[in-house]
Amino acid sequence: MPKRPDINLIPTELRDQRKVEEVRKTFNFAGLGILIVLAVASILVFGYRLKLDADLKNNEKLVTREQEKIRDLSGIEQDARRLKAKSEAADKIFQNQNRFSILLDNLAESTPQDVTVTNFSTIEAGKVGISGNAQSYNSLANFILTALDQNYGGKIFNGADLTSVSLDEVTGRARFAMVFYLKSNVLVKEE
Repeated sequence: MPKRPDINLIPTELRDQRKVEEVRKTFNFAGLGILIVLAVASILVFGYRLKLDADLKNNEKLVTREQEKIRDLSGIEQDARRLKAKSEAADKIFQNQNRFSILLDNLAESTPQDVTVTNFSTIEAGKVGISGNAQSYNSLANFILTALDQNYGGKIFNGADLTSVSLDEVTGRARFAMVFYLKSNVLVKEE
């Protein structure tokens, strides 16, 4: 038997209205789904923004703490640099320091018993002023020769100038003033 077309007893207007309602339901569900997706996305974006703000504030606190540490350490660094400069200056002073005890030892070794040194001073670099009195002119000459002898004061003295000499008539002693010339770098501290 031949197939018969279905007979549709529903009027076309009603059919069209049903289709419109179905399309409306579909759009309503789709709109509701889009609304839910947008609401969830908005909540996620808002939550992420709050998390970023909290992270930013936390990072700002960390940066502030680190800046405070750096400020504290910069003061320590400045102190360390100042102390290093002072230490280097002290080392230079000690390295270039003259050892006048060598001078005094050699002078004491060169001075005969009949010569008395009453004044001793450094005039300038390489010169030493000495004044005193001697038993006689011969004692004074002996003092100068001994001071320039390599076995005695000649280790550090390389010359002498007698600047003044006079005879004290009361005591009978010769008063003198003289300058001894030092060899270069003989008083510098040895390492």
